[in-house]
Amino acid sequence: PQIRADGKYFDGPGQMDYLLNTEWVHFYRDEGVTTQRLDIEPNIVLPIRHPGYFIESELSYRATQYQLKDITPGENGQISRGLPTLSLDTGLFFDRYTDSGGRNTLEPRLFYLYTPYEDQSDIPLFDTSEPTFSFGQLFRRNRFVGADRVGDANQLSAALTSRYIRGDDGSELIRGSIGQIIYFQDRKVTLNNTEPETLNRSDLAAELAANPRGAWRGTASMLWNYDDSEVRKGSADLRYHRDPKHVVNLGYRFDRDNFNQTDLSAAWRLSPRWQALGRWAYALDDSEDIGMMAGLEYENCCWKTRFVARRFIKAGYEIGDTDKYNNAFYIQLVLKGLGALGNEPNAFLEQTIPGYKIIDE
Repeated sequence: PQIRADGKYFDGPGQMDYLLNTEWVHFYRDEGVTTQRLDIEPNIVLPIRHPGYFIESELSYRATQYQLKDITPGENGQISRGLPTLSLDTGLFFDRYTDSGGRNTLEPRLFYLYTPYEDQSDIPLFDTSEPTFSFGQLFRRNRFVGADRVGDANQLSAALTSRYIRGDDGSELIRGSIGQIIYFQDRKVTLNNTEPETLNRSDLAAELAANPRGAWRGTASMLWNYDDSEVRKGSADLRYHRDPKHVVNLGYRFDRDNFNQTDLSAAWRLSPRWQALGRWAYALDDSEDIGMMAGLEYENCCWKTRFVARRFIKAGYEIGDTDKYNNAFYIQLVLKGLGALGNEPNAFLEQTIPGYKIIDE
C-alpha cells in the first residue's frame, strides 16, 4: 500500500513558490527485509522570469524514515536520513527573425546543484534505481529515482539549445540541444555500495527533434564519450501519429556495451470495428528476434474484445540456449460502462506502442 499527498502554493510570501511532497509506503516481500517508509520533502522556489532570461533558485530538505522488519538480529530497525539540496537554474533567450518569417533562437543554460554527502549504505534498496543518462538528466536534482538514495552532488550543467519557430502559428519546426555536466567532487553515494564515481565530467549529451507539418515526428539522441572518443549510446525514432488509432513507430537503439537493435510498432484502424496491433524488436548483433506482438481488437456499440499474442526472450537467456522464448496470449472483454474481464493488456500495449491510447467507453 502507498499513500501520497502533494501540495503546491504559487506566488506565496516573498513571491516564492512553496511545494510539499510526502509519501508513506509499506514494502512487503516473502523473503528479505520489509519496511514502512515515510518520505517528506518540502521545497521553496524563488522564480525570476523575464522574456529574455530566467533565474530559478530552489532549496529543499528530504527527510526519510524507515521502520525495518525481518532484519538480522542486532541490526538497527529504525533508520532516519535528512539531506538538503540547493540548486540554481539560469538561462538566456536570444532570437532573430528570418527571411521566411520564422524565428531562430539561441538558449544557453547553466544549472548548479549541491547536495552534501551522507553515508546511506545501511539503507536497503526497495524501489530505487539509476536511470540511463541522457540530455534530460543534466537538470535532475537527484541522479536516482526513488527515495532510498539521495545522491551527493557538487556539479554544474552547461547546455545550449537552438530552435526554429514557424512564423505563422508559433510551432516548433526543429530543435537541437547539447550539454554536459562538470563534476567538482567524486560521487560517493552509489547503488549496491559500489566504488565512487570519479570522472570529472559526464558524457556529452545531444538531442535533435523535428516536427514537420502533418502527423510525422522525428527524434535522435547521442552520448559522446571523451575518454574513448566514441559514441557510447544513441537512438533515433520516426513516428507517424495521425491520431491515437493510427500510429506507426520506427526506432533504433544503440548501446556499445549492451545492445544494437531496431523496433517497429504500429496500431492501425482497419475499419470502424476492427483495429490491428503489432510490434517487432530485432537484435542486429545477434541476428535474432527480441520480442514480437500481434493483436486484433473488435468493437461495436456495447462491447469490445482484444486478442493479443506475444513472444519474448526469457530473462537470463544466454546465446546458444535453444529454449529461449516465452509465449503468452491475452483475451480481454470490455463491457462498455461496466468494465473489463480477462487479462488486462492495456498498460503493456500502450507502453509497447508509443502514442497508442486505449479508450474503453
